[in-house]
Amino acid sequence: MSTKTTFKRIALVAVAALGLSVLTSVAPASAAIESDSLTLSATTGTAVIGETATVAVSLSFLDTNAGAETMTATAAVLSSPATSTVVPEFSITSAQSTANTAGTTSVSTVTMSLASAGAGRVTGSATLSLVNLAVAGTYVIRVTPAGGLTTTAQTWTVTVSAKVFAKATAATVGNTAGSTLVYGPAYNYNDGTNNIDSMGGVYADPTSASTTALVTAGGVSCYSPLGFGNPCLIGRIVLSNGSTVAADQMTSAQAEALTYKVTGPGVISLNKSDQNWTGALPAGGTGETTETTANGGVGTPTSLTKTFLLYTTGAPGKITVTITSGTTAIATVSAIAFGDVATITPTVVNNPIVKSATNSGTITALVKDSEGSLVRGATVYAVSSDTTVISNNYTSCGTTTSTGSVTCNLVATAKAGSANITLTTNSSATATSGVSATPVAVRVSDGVPTKVAYTFDKESYAPGETAKITATVSNADGVMPAASYTVLTAGVTANYTVSGLPTTTVLAVLNTGAATYTVTIPTGVTGDLELTGTAATGITATFGKAAVVNVAYDAAQAATDAAAEATDAANAATDAANAAAEAADAATAAAQDAADAVAALATQVTEMVNALKKQITALTNLVIKIQKKVKA
Repeated sequence: MSTKTTFKRIALVAVAALGLSVLTSVAPASAAIESDSLTLSATTGTAVIGETATVAVSLSFLDTNAGAETMTATAAVLSSPATSTVVPEFSITSAQSTANTAGTTSVSTVTMSLASAGAGRVTGSATLSLVNLAVAGTYVIRVTPAGGLTTTAQTWTVTVSAKVFAKATAATVGNTAGSTLVYGPAYNYNDGTNNIDSMGGVYADPTSASTTALVTAGGVSCYSPLGFGNPCLIGRIVLSNGSTVAADQMTSAQAEALTYKVTGPGVISLNKSDQNWTGALPAGGTGETTETTANGGVGTPTSLTKTFLLYTTGAPGKITVTITSGTTAIATVSAIAFGDVATITPTVVNNPIVKSATNSGTITALVKDSEGSLVRGATVYAVSSDTTVISNNYTSCGTTTSTGSVTCNLVATAKAGSANITLTTNSSATATSGVSATPVAVRVSDGVPTKVAYTFDKESYAPGETAKITATVSNADGVMPAASYTVLTAGVTANYTVSGLPTTTVLAVLNTGAATYTVTIPTGVTGDLELTGTAATGITATFGKAAVVNVAYDAAQAATDAAAEATDAANAATDAANAAAEAADAATAAAQDAADAVAALATQVTEMVNALKKQITALTNLVIKIQKKVKA
């Protein structure tokens, strides 16, 4: 690789139909070349020191003669970074060329030539690679055509960046695969050893959901009244560009001084040399601190490995450290500086509890300071209002964890009843300066079941629907503690086939005295689904029922019933029609008989009228004769 201070001129020539070849001379332009062009696939490019920038160069022209014509293009470096002392080099590749081998070696001068084999359009392209980029800055390459009518040059500007940092997630001290931030609570910090690797404990990223070591929602926690006595966390940053190739990795000469900006009640201590901290009190302090080399130096500005300690000022609150390199953000870490215990919030987990032995995890509590920050390392005690029921009397529950929580185990006596449990930081009745929580009631049960009730979660279901059946165990005093009880002589059954019903005589219930079973309502049925079973000795068992509302089945049954009723109505109508027809026939016959009788009567009347007429005529004639005789 050349180290001259000036760049050699660079020429690049592409061959399409006949392939690319490296030449030492360039043919002149021919009048037989027309419609020629030079194009670049891009006008700009980017690369990082040690990488390669590429661009596709294409030549095209129209050969108006039958003879071979040649067009060329020349690439030259117009400008480069003023600090560069290494000459960049080029390589060329072309899938269209079988003879060209220039792509396998880096050269500082390359000539591309595109020749025709006869009349017609000729087009060719090749890839130009800019290599040996050792200095960050701007490189301007000009590619000028020759041999044709086109004279307009094309410009390719390559911006080369320095090897940059890239924050990588890590939870192990000493990870150098990328720019890394590793930190964690400073367990067992030994001010005499001053060695970060000997501080023990687990180094964790508080932004990771999987981290459990001394991490809260706001970050790592530490006790603020200790002030400078113990750090909240320790940290190490390893700067790297992430390259696994030794020649391309960052060097200490490329290291930059980092700036640490602290907000909240915290101060930063930077090391002067690897793993050596600055003085008895933190150097840098609050606000914004940048690594320097003056007066013995604060931090290690010329090292790729940075280490720091984060302390509190003695006041509670959230501390945030933003670490930057110039305008580039490297990392942001946070810690919670908590103060003395201000509140204890208890939660009864197992209520009630059985009378015998120690009951684990009966009460849990969340402990916070006056700012609402979680407090770790505080000792909490349990005090019973009635030690004849629950015997805890200033019994230590242990110390709070990194999440500010503590768990209290209670000891019940043989006496059934209730007691109020107070959680406090006071270790005895004579201690009064501590903080106490509001008492919570805990009941002691005799643990002897007398009842079990199986109930559905709804009054009705559709076929195929999911149903929940709750079995609740109790005694005369109420709900039983969490345990397993024999309440039936056999499993629960139903009037329909139902999967998922309790099949054992032993019923395991939660601390509510209940167990829940999920079943599926059978299909193709309708009506009431009833549970049944046989209670064990001394147990009263009740079984619920639920309605199965089968809309389709009920609709089909209703339709069937309606169809049957319609058939009956149709038959009745047919019978009525037949009866009406017979009545009509009888009426017709009667009418005919009546008509015949009327006709016969009419004849008789006519005859009688005629006879009467004859009689009247005879009588009239007789009267006339008498009159005549009288007159005579």
